[in-house]
Amino acid sequence: SGFNEAKKRGCMAIPPIAALEIGTTRTVMCVGETNESGRVKITGVGTYPTIGVRKGQVVDLSQARVGVESAAKQAEKQADVSIWQVLLATSGGHIQAGVNPGMVTIRSNDHVVSREDIEEVTENAKEVQVEADRQVLHTITQAFTVDDQPGIVKPEGMRCKVLTLNVMAVHGLKNRIDNAVNAAKSAQLDVSDVAFSGVCAALAVLTPEQKRNGVVLIDLGGGTTNYIAYCNNVISAVGCVAVGGDHVTNDIALAFNIPLNRAEEVKRAEGCAVIDAESG
Repeated sequence: SGFNEAKKRGCMAIPPIAALEIGTTRTVMCVGETNESGRVKITGVGTYPTIGVRKGQVVDLSQARVGVESAAKQAEKQADVSIWQVLLATSGGHIQAGVNPGMVTIRSNDHVVSREDIEEVTENAKEVQVEADRQVLHTITQAFTVDDQPGIVKPEGMRCKVLTLNVMAVHGLKNRIDNAVNAAKSAQLDVSDVAFSGVCAALAVLTPEQKRNGVVLIDLGGGTTNYIAYCNNVISAVGCVAVGGDHVTNDIALAFNIPLNRAEEVKRAEGCAVIDAESG
């Protein structure tokens, strides 16, 4: 493959990364190469209309596999690599998030927070307990609290009796996640890790200034809408609702008594969600 040739020439020391999302309306495979500075260059993208998926959830494994295989072939050809392992992005109304606290008592005589104290409270906070049918996708650290002073970013060296850390835990139903993983596996792809699409979108597009000043990112898909909110560089809310662009298409089809494919064409050609500034 092109990757092997580049590796022989010493052009790239890090293997390419492949990411897969099996969306409600389309399946996307993206391939990127990471250079030594850590920057990722997109080298291949494959897309294919999704079938066998409803509201972000796989309902027909064999149909979903078609989209995965087709998107993978396109990405492989464009990037000139062979894809066998992917990172999977998932969403759906079953995705939930909650804050899990961790707490340690500062045992040193001077009550100064050490690096070991920070590691201990972080480990405690990330020990998230969820129901047996759910799987934790992310444990995202929020701000520290020293005694009764919240909003601390770097507590090392500060004095306190109790150090607390909140962690935002994002989790989903294990069987729904497994269905998406199995769709990839049926296309001969090994899934190395699973992430929530909303978190991925936030990491991809939000700037440090937006995260610091406060921002809500809304990722509107065909069958789901993901959201993630930042305040003072901290993720304060994460979630997904099983409502997307398909609902608009269905409403148009019912309102005008036209087929779904025609309703989709009308929505794309005539629909607009942008407020006219002149009329405001």
